[in-house]
Amino acid sequence: MIRTIREGDRWRLQTAAIALEQPQTGKRVLLLSMIHIGRPDYYARLAALVEEHPGTVLFEGVGELSPEEQAALPEEERRVYAGLASLNAGYRRIAAALGLVAQPDAMPKPRPGWVRADLPVRELLRRWVAGRLPLVPLMDQAGQALESALARRVTRLLLLQEPWILSVFRLVKGISPNLGRLTGLLVDERNAAALATFDTLAGPAAQDVLITYGAGHVPGLLAGFRTRGYRVRHQDWYTAHEERIPYTDLLDRAAPIFAQRGSKGAGSGE
Repeated sequence: MIRTIREGDRWRLQTAAIALEQPQTGKRVLLLSMIHIGRPDYYARLAALVEEHPGTVLFEGVGELSPEEQAALPEEERRVYAGLASLNAGYRRIAAALGLVAQPDAMPKPRPGWVRADLPVRELLRRWVAGRLPLVPLMDQAGQALESALARRVTRLLLLQEPWILSVFRLVKGISPNLGRLTGLLVDERNAAALATFDTLAGPAAQDVLITYGAGHVPGLLAGFRTRGYRVRHQDWYTAHEERIPYTDLLDRAAPIFAQRGSKGAGSGE
């Protein structure tokens, strides 16, 4: 879950921590929706939720390969891996340029007892190549394009549009076959792997589970939990990014005027 809200001239990009419960068993799930870059205090608050969680922690991540393992990959898989590996470095450069931080540097590293709930990287690469999916563009130059103040400002404003961008992405994937197949692997099949891992939990380990995943995955994960009988009990929102957009607070002052004119127009049409 992800949203952008406005309070006066302050616009806030927020993600949700969603508390679910299975009424018949009393089992609980806390689903943390995440984004790749954000404010340090955003990650600090989410990190505290993870570190203080008394139960099982499931986390997103396909894993990494050593240089020797990379060298042993078939050429096509090696090219796919290079594109994926450039993403985190790209996010770090963008975050640094915007005065933000990247998720891998701000969230706790996996600990003994935590469970990876994702496709293994070798399986992801195999499916990628078998499906003849397009390569991820290398992000080696990410951050260099943000050297000007104007570019940084535009990018910070674009971050506020992430909920809308994700909505458009879900719409377009039904139109573009290549994008649809790529989304199927990167989102749907990884969600299926996460839920399959969740289903293996038993006994006390299954009683109180926290799972962290990217915001784009959360609608599918929520649907999966609902089919398992879980219901949303409450959700809390955390601000990942905030921008002041001057004069947008005037919208609050103008709204009653437009509402009054609209009601008059409706009345005159009767």
